[in-house]
Amino acid sequence: MTSKPTKAQRDLGRELRRLREGTGLSAARFGQPHGWSQSKVSKSERGGTLLSPSDVEKWARAAGADEDTTARIVDLATELAAESKDWSARRGSLADRNAYIGDVEAGSTSVHNFQPSAVSGLLQTADYARRVLMLIDPDNEHKTADAVARRLERQTLLYDVSKRFEFVLTEGALRWRPGPPALMRAQLDRVMSVATLPNVTIGILPQDRQAEMLQLNGFTIFDHGDRPFVLVETYHEDGRRDDEETVASYRRVFSRLLDEAIVGDEAMSLTRRLMDTLPATDRTLYEPRTDLVRGFFVSAISRDTD
Repeated sequence: MTSKPTKAQRDLGRELRRLREGTGLSAARFGQPHGWSQSKVSKSERGGTLLSPSDVEKWARAAGADEDTTARIVDLATELAAESKDWSARRGSLADRNAYIGDVEAGSTSVHNFQPSAVSGLLQTADYARRVLMLIDPDNEHKTADAVARRLERQTLLYDVSKRFEFVLTEGALRWRPGPPALMRAQLDRVMSVATLPNVTIGILPQDRQAEMLQLNGFTIFDHGDRPFVLVETYHEDGRRDDEETVASYRRVFSRLLDEAIVGDEAMSLTRRLMDTLPATDRTLYEPRTDLVRGFFVSAISRDTD
């Protein structure tokens, strides 16, 4: 399935279409001298095909655009090209990906994260993070230790009271155990500790209450400068969307999930009860059974469980 064009891509496309229509030429005739098919011209005007900055400059010159307009749309094309390259590069390394997400979080005024199956990355202890990342990358091709370090570095932003963090976790996410009971006791204690920060809200969706909506996949909304976007997690990739309609849709979903969740003392009481259900001592110490998942997450090494 092809991703929808982002708002910035559509904005560039509208500018290109406006310039082309100003010449009075059809898409086919306008593109012919430059070797662009009618389909490529049309897709570029819809934002579906991202032209290189040099091609955008050719387009502007062919349409007789003034210098200011040419410079503006070439700058936009350059920004989009760099963003696309940057995002794709971050998919190849767990450490680089965590560093990239950390940069995005540092530039965001607020972060809203939903996790249905595991504790959010910003809330994870070192050992929990290590085991999660080992399950994602069982062959350690991407240097799990480096990725854990980057993830923990990101967590320092939680103490910046100028930023707002909202997390919604299912009870199942808190019950899921990637390690022995001692690991989970430390992890649940970590969740309760972070919940005391004045700029952090942690909501939990209890299993013993009627659900008001489906809890499908994890996602994070970043209020990043003047271009907020949502990062949607699936098994095979993480999709970044910044078009207004999609971001607004995920804001509504998150708002409903947070309204349904328990927060404050009630949420921490449930977390303590989950801690009490853990065995008092660990009968066995074990490492993640990476042999059982080897190959299953090969195409999902970019997952962050934010």
